[in-house]
Amino acid sequence: MVDTAPVNEVVPGTVDFDANTSSGGYADLVVTLNMVDGAALKNIRSNGKTLEENWQYKIAGSKVTINKSAIAEFGKSGASYADFVFVMSKGQSPTLRVNYVTTYALTASVVDDLGLPISGATVTFTPSDAESGTAAQTHDHRLRTARQPFMLSAARTL
Repeated sequence: MVDTAPVNEVVPGTVDFDANTSSGGYADLVVTLNMVDGAALKNIRSNGKTLEENWQYKIAGSKVTINKSAIAEFGKSGASYADFVFVMSKGQSPTLRVNYVTTYALTASVVDDLGLPISGATVTFTPSDAESGTAAQTHDHRLRTARQPFMLSAARTL
């Protein structure tokens, strides 16, 4: 059976959310809700829970802002993603998929046995993951100076 109800839409339909609270990517999510035929947003649900309007999410015209702490709450159990269903008064209820990623700020100092900086060294960052032994990504980064920050983003997988 094909659902012929009007199609409400959330844009984008998929977003990445940085679960590292110290990162600049740990921020509220803003999406556009395109409602058709006079539909209205009744609520937002995820994992059987209903988010509270004006606390966990806010609506301003077609823009919906979901609070970062509300989003983070659904990823605390190690989930790699959460689906947020925008329950509409009529028509189809669109879903926003939030992928949980974590960024790490790593700094490497490469020095010789006298403590003098070495430039041009290659450093490999391999983060460890308690579930699988290693994170999803390994990065090689050629250092141009003796001390240089490096950002790593790795998706959590189950």
